Amino acid sequence: MTISGPGTFFDGATSAKHAVTVELAADVLRARAADGTVLAEWRYDELETVPAPEGILRLGQAGSPVLARLEVRDRCLADAIDDRSLPVDRTGRGERRMRIKVIVWSLIATASLVGVAVWGVPQIATRLTPLVPYAVERRLGELIEAQTRATLDTRHAGAAFECGNTAKEKSGHAAFDKLMKQLDYGKGYRYAHDEEGGFAAGERYLPDGLEGQVFYEPVERGLEIRIAEKLRDLRRRNDEAKG
Repeated sequence: MTISGPGTFFDGATSAKHAVTVELAADVLRARAADGTVLAEWRYDELETVPAPEGILRLGQAGSPVLARLEVRDRCLADAIDDRSLPVDRTGRGERRMRIKVIVWSLIATASLVGVAVWGVPQIATRLTPLVPYAVERRLGELIEAQTRATLDTRHAGAAFECGNTAKEKSGHAAFDKLMKQLDYGKGYRYAHDEEGGFAAGERYLPDGLEGQVFYEPVERGLEIRIAEKLRDLRRRNDEAKG
């Protein structure tokens, strides 16, 4: 059903007013003169609003070199045009819809980034880490350590940046070691780095109730193959030491 109503058309060439019937077809708006002549036929997506006094909807054709104008004073007809044409936004509904879309897509993008950071990156790292050669991994560690030291050691103190290396600190360090020995601190403790292979076989470091639990089991691929071999050897030495 075609909606129609009265309007005033200006052809842009003269200042003459033309009383027209405004017809709202499926895809276009037509301004038809009293004799049935179509003076203008504009698609709804080509319409643009032109400043006008309150109560008047003044329209033009966007991008047209002809400054033709159509004025509509009938409120119901103006509302019908507003409903059909996205550029015509007298009520602000289009702008509100656009803002809602921006907010929704922003929330979706934020959720996607959080999901990638929380779940995606760890999963990627878990799958790629076994494929990184040991030499590359070691080199990366050295570069990260150098960068960290460069960031923290702002005075470029070098070795003096490490605790206990300066002359003033050595006496205090020696006094502290002497006190610890007098208190039998660490008596009976097997320092793993002093043991063969850097491993204190038979020692138990987990609290009661956790001994024997396995928290990590490497898979048989990449670098984890070597880790699995090392763990089997350490478990064997543990079992032998415990008898």
